[in-house]
Amino acid sequence: NHFSLLLIKIGLSSFTISKILLLISTLFFAFGIFLITINLTHNIFLSLFLVCLTLVGKISFGNLDFPALIYFRGTYGLYALSTFTIFIGFLFNRNYILAGFFLVLLFCIHIVVGAWVLLLMLSTLLYLKFINKKNIFRDNFINKFTKGITIAALPALYSFFLFYKNTVSKSEYDQENFNIYLNLWDHHRNITDINYIYVLLTILLITLYSIYFKKSNNNDFNKSFLYFFICFHCFASLIIYLSFKIFPFLFPEIFVRAMVPRVFLIHTHIGYPLIISFLFIFLNSKFNFKNNNKKYIGSI
Repeated sequence: NHFSLLLIKIGLSSFTISKILLLISTLFFAFGIFLITINLTHNIFLSLFLVCLTLVGKISFGNLDFPALIYFRGTYGLYALSTFTIFIGFLFNRNYILAGFFLVLLFCIHIVVGAWVLLLMLSTLLYLKFINKKNIFRDNFINKFTKGITIAALPALYSFFLFYKNTVSKSEYDQENFNIYLNLWDHHRNITDINYIYVLLTILLITLYSIYFKKSNNNDFNKSFLYFFICFHCFASLIIYLSFKIFPFLFPEIFVRAMVPRVFLIHTHIGYPLIISFLFIFLNSKFNFKNNNKKYIGSI
C-alpha cells in the first residue's frame, strides 16, 4: 500500500500503477521459477521453457477456495503467491540474504502467509538440528538469512507504524449479522468441495521430491533444508485444508476470518516446474542428455 501511495504521489495514474504492480509480480514469478529449475536441472533451455510455460500457458496446480491467477486485479493474494515463489527461488539459489529480505516483505504483504512461512522455517531448522543432527550454521545460512531480515526490518517497522498511525476506529456491527455473512455469504469461506486433483498433484510432488532427495547428496544442508521445508509445508497445509473441509465447525472464528486453508495454495505455481524438473533429472540420469550449461550456474 505504501509503495502504491508513493507512485500516486509522484503523479502516476491508477492504470499505470496497476501495470507496474502487475509487472513486478510477474517478474517475481519468472525469476523464482527460473532460479528453482536452473538449480535443479542445470539446463537453461528447460528453465526458460518452464518460465514461459507458466507465464504464457498460465499453468498451475489450480485453484482452491481462492484463485491462483498470475494476472489478476487482486493485490494481496497475487503478491503473496509471487513473493513466495521468488523466496523459494532465492533459497534454491542460496541467496540467503535476499531470502531473508523477501520473507519480511512477504510478511508485510500477507501476514497469514508470512507467518506460515516463518513457522515452517523455524520448524524445519529445529527438525534438522535436533532430529536430523544437521549443523544448521553451515554455509552461514543463519547469519546471512538474519542479515536479510535485519535489512528489511527497519522499513517494514516504519510501514507498520504508518499503518497503525493512520488506522481509523472500527465501526460498530451486529455480531449475528456478521456470523450470517461468514457462514452463508462469504464465498471464500464456504466452498465445501475438495479439489482432489490439487491434492493428488501435491502428493505426486512430494513423492518425486522424496525420490530425488534420496538419490542426491543428503549431506548438502541447503538441499536438506529445502526438501524438509517443502514437504512440511505440503503435509501440514494439506491437513489444514482437509480439516477445514471436513470439520469446519471445530475451528474458532479467528481462523475462519484469517482463511487459514489459503496456505495450501501457495505452492500452486512452483508445483509443475518442480515435477517437470524432477522428471527431467530422472530421465537425464538414464539417458545422459548433453548439458552445456554448467558454467552458467556459477554466474547466478
